[in-house]
Amino acid sequence: MVSLISGLLIVDIPDVYATNNNESVVLEKTSESSAILAKYDGIVGNAPKDVTVSSAGVGIQETPNNTQAYLFFSQTLANQIYYEVRVWGAYNYMTQNPIFDSVPVSNIQNPLGTGFSGFLGYNFHVNEHIDMTPYARMNYFKNFQLVYEDSNGNYINSTTLAGFLGLKISFKETKYFTPYLNFWMGFQQVALIGTLQEGITNQGVVQTATVDQIVANTQIGFGFKVSQSMSLIPYWQYQTAANYPDSVAMAKPEKGGFGVNSQTNSIQIIGAKFNVSW
Repeated sequence: MVSLISGLLIVDIPDVYATNNNESVVLEKTSESSAILAKYDGIVGNAPKDVTVSSAGVGIQETPNNTQAYLFFSQTLANQIYYEVRVWGAYNYMTQNPIFDSVPVSNIQNPLGTGFSGFLGYNFHVNEHIDMTPYARMNYFKNFQLVYEDSNGNYINSTTLAGFLGLKISFKETKYFTPYLNFWMGFQQVALIGTLQEGITNQGVVQTATVDQIVANTQIGFGFKVSQSMSLIPYWQYQTAANYPDSVAMAKPEKGGFGVNSQTNSIQIIGAKFNVSW
């Protein structure tokens, strides 16, 4: 644009240089992000050294007595500190629970389960091909571990609080394939509440009890990068739980208890999660 002010000729020149600079900054940041994700192995909890990687996604896993699903958000920070939160839901089947195999099977639909998990750890870069992430994990679950209902009005609901220490080891075989081994172990307390209307004693009275457990989990998984920012992670898990019920939990139902045996049982779990990173 050309204008005449007080006898001076003024030419307005579009600020193309500023626009180009802004575009250059955007392109530079995009290129930098792409370079970081190109080095990322797709395993939640890992990240290239000295950079921050954020992840979010969904997971689903199948156990003998329920189907569990969760949403998660995770960050591994530039200082290698890792944290993750999960929100859980579970659809409980009318089948035998192998961990509590002395408790009868429900004959009406069980309530849904809900829960929350939190993780805090540190991502060690052992060498070019191996990452190790020790971590602490906390679970809070409602109607995940033990649930029972029948058409006579009897029911058992459970609330679970657990703390674990774990270690995940990732083996970066190729740019797109990363197997890992994950082990965690700790203490878990399952608080039970229910009514036992058919019992000879305490008929229809709400009873409470606790089952302490020592639980160990071994998980083997494989991270497949389906794109630079997305990965699919199928896994197999073996869980062992040693039950230590109190007197009410261990008493037979006809005696006003919940019939939980003091023994060690195990289950297998298969699952997968889909992860998007940035």
